[in-house]
Amino acid sequence: MTARGAHTDYTDAISRTPKSIRYKLTQICSHTFSIGNWRRKRALLAHLHRTRQRLLRLHVLAQWGNMAPAAGALSRALDAAARQSDAARDAADQLALAHAHITAVQARFFA
Repeated sequence: MTARGAHTDYTDAISRTPKSIRYKLTQICSHTFSIGNWRRKRALLAHLHRTRQRLLRLHVLAQWGNMAPAAGALSRALDAAARQSDAARDAADQLALAHAHITAVQARFFA
């Protein structure tokens, strides 16, 4: 997991993916001629399933990458809202303190 605000570079993983997929497919095709037709089909199907899952993960990663500016803007908006909330709480505390002082002064004058 990366620290907040840190940038992670996925270009290496993305550039390796097509090469890795092609290498595995070549391996499966070259080694499956010695096994039966059913096993060869099963190995190819398993490879296609793994490849599809891998490409779907890369697709999701690319979509999240496109949303990074929006996520940054949302983070800044949430930080501003938190500061606003802190300022409102401080103002309420100061008003309560001022009210207590005014009440104490008023009690002395009218007592």
